[in-house]
Amino acid sequence: MVKKILSAALVLAIVGTSGTVVYSAKGNYNYSDSYISFISRNKENKALKLLKPEDETVTFDKTILLTGEASEGSKVIINVYSSTNIADNDFDFDNLPEDDDFTLTYEEGVEVGILESFAELVDLKLGINKIEVFLENSDDVKTRYVYVKDISEATEKANNINYSDTIKEVINSRELENNSQNEENTENPLEDTVDNDDSHQ
Repeated sequence: MVKKILSAALVLAIVGTSGTVVYSAKGNYNYSDSYISFISRNKENKALKLLKPEDETVTFDKTILLTGEASEGSKVIINVYSSTNIADNDFDFDNLPEDDDFTLTYEEGVEVGILESFAELVDLKLGINKIEVFLENSDDVKTRYVYVKDISEATEKANNINYSDTIKEVINSRELENNSQNEENTENPLEDTVDNDDSHQ
């Protein structure tokens, strides 16, 4: 009987000392190093995914929020190249500047945490901006083009619009519609009379 009790106690002692959780001096429970290394070895690497901004974005803001996903512990490199060689009137995403026309204007590295997501507020320049995002030591580059318009030019164009002429055109079109309806009514006066007689009956 005593041997059985000693054997059971020995088994409990072995199980208790080989568990994956240990108690620290600060009173917090921490995973053992062996368990953490096991999780790290069996965790699949997540491919880099760029969520925002969307490609070919047009904005008046000189900053834009960049968000994405990647594996925990990886480092995301963000490079922004800018070009001001294109005027607003001539801009077209189908006719982008050559690579030599772009200048590196922003560079940042972001560490990915346990949530496996990242977010960075990126500075842009007026004109076309090429955003390149990739993992450190990786050739897989995600590219987004963002065009920043000049708000002062847009305001000036809006101020130069002759709203009085636009209002006149709307009024004239309404008058033409009313005149055409009146002409139709005068051409068919009998129909109106018949309709009135039927309503009285």
